[in-house]
Amino acid sequence: MRTSDSFNEQKGFFTFAQNNSTTDYLSLAYCQALSIKCTQKITSFAVAIDALTKERLTDAHRSVFDYIIDIPDDASANDESKMRNEWKAWWLTPFKETIKLESDILFVDSVDHWWPGL
Repeated sequence: MRTSDSFNEQKGFFTFAQNNSTTDYLSLAYCQALSIKCTQKITSFAVAIDALTKERLTDAHRSVFDYIIDIPDDASANDESKMRNEWKAWWLTPFKETIKLESDILFVDSVDHWWPGL
């Protein structure tokens, strides 16, 4: 079990990026991270990726993602739908307070007012 001192930061955003045959979730997560960095006061961003998606990482991705986290024991490795790892978000996040997102969401305005409510 994770303890409060095992987190890297207090607050941040977290998503999964596991590509499939029809969707480039790594690119979506990259755009999402850029939108967060342009619109939010809290801009820390973590992405969890599988081994195949990790092979596609570029320096541009590495410069925008604050944390790149390997998904352990990828339960979705043989699935077209990559939902079987979603439950791991709370064990993978480097943030004590995490807003878990789907990677196809873009931010066009601040949602800083969410943090106190959460």
